[in-house]
Amino acid sequence: MAQYAQFDPKASQPAPVLGWYDTDQFNYRNLPAAEGLITLNSSQWALHYNNPHAFAVLNGKLIDIQDKA
Repeated sequence: MAQYAQFDPKASQPAPVLGWYDTDQFNYRNLPAAEGLITLNSSQWALHYNNPHAFAVLNGKLIDIQDKA
């Protein structure tokens, strides 16, 4: 299983992360469509706990946007 960040693939980039999914810990009846999810490594997943609103997706990669405002 995996951990995912959800984003709107039709939004202008960097697209804000809309949700976080941990399929290692939880069973989801339905996940969002695959084109709106990126798989995270354990380091990326751990970072989101500090400020889950500080991330976006740019060109298929998770980026930290907290210091770009």
